[in-house]
Amino acid sequence: MISLLGDALTPYFDRPFAFYGHSIGALTAFELARLLRRQGLRSPEWLFASGHPSPDLPRRRPRVSHLERPEFIEAMREYFEVASALLDNEGMMNFVFPALRADYELVETYAYQQEPPLDIPFTLFGGSYDPEATEDELLAWKRHTTGPFNVKILKGNHMFINTARETLISELANGLARLPLLQP
Repeated sequence: MISLLGDALTPYFDRPFAFYGHSIGALTAFELARLLRRQGLRSPEWLFASGHPSPDLPRRRPRVSHLERPEFIEAMREYFEVASALLDNEGMMNFVFPALRADYELVETYAYQQEPPLDIPFTLFGGSYDPEATEDELLAWKRHTTGPFNVKILKGNHMFINTARETLISELANGLARLPLLQP
């Protein structure tokens, strides 16, 4: 998946850019930045990530992608605190179930490979009561950069990206505004 993303986005790497990813998107942004470095291409000016433990940490959440649909849905409810409004809506679940299962399979089969840290700033965001990524698990991302690093905890669970959206967007905008190459 990462190499396909790299190929698709390469035409846009001729100007300054930053990556932001939430949950599996955090892992995707991180691995894409590492791929670009391995290929000798331009790196992002900043990596913003949220809702995912440091990639090198062992997975502490149960594996669920192999479960049959009823058991998978129950695991989403019990272990991952996915909203009942989604899980109990048959039509919505018919729509999102394949993608949700695929997301969990990607995360569950991810195998971290040791590489030198990236030399770009990292900002990590977390929810104050996110069961997916604790503050310590977010702080552990520090070992993956030699650049500036900070963690910001926003009020909410794993989906704080919805409940604290304005604060998150403001923080992202403030970080990007500090980059000289991105200023007008």
